[in-house]
Amino acid sequence: MAIEFSPCTTQDIPDIMQLEPVLFNQPFTQEEYEFEIEINPLAHYYKFTNNDELIGYAGIQCIEEDAHLMTIGIKESYQNQGLGKILLRQLIEIAKTQGCKRMILEVATTNYPAYHLYTSLGFKKTRRRIGYYGDQDGDEMILEWS
Repeated sequence: MAIEFSPCTTQDIPDIMQLEPVLFNQPFTQEEYEFEIEINPLAHYYKFTNNDELIGYAGIQCIEEDAHLMTIGIKESYQNQGLGKILLRQLIEIAKTQGCKRMILEVATTNYPAYHLYTSLGFKKTRRRIGYYGDQDGDEMILEWS
């Protein structure tokens, strides 16, 4: 495997849009990705590719001292290989360079693989968000490093 880490560009949006509905119950729209990648100065979106195949992507918004994890996903055939953890660690380092002191995220209470990933990196549950994902509750989690 020749996995590369690099910033997302508008050329990645069609590939992201193919993975979105497979990975998420409430996928982001193409317009949301266009805004995040092309326009939003607070957004930082990155990807993993393997021989030019998009295999994972994630994005944060850095707002003052907080980095908000907006999305993170790994193509199913590449899951359970530690790539999600590597990708999230990369975003944490990027958030630090942007002056952030913590990362905040929401996760569905039934998303056990994601929960395991976040707790393995030191994220702590701060509160339950009833109905955050429509018919599912979410937990807000935080990781502080300063």
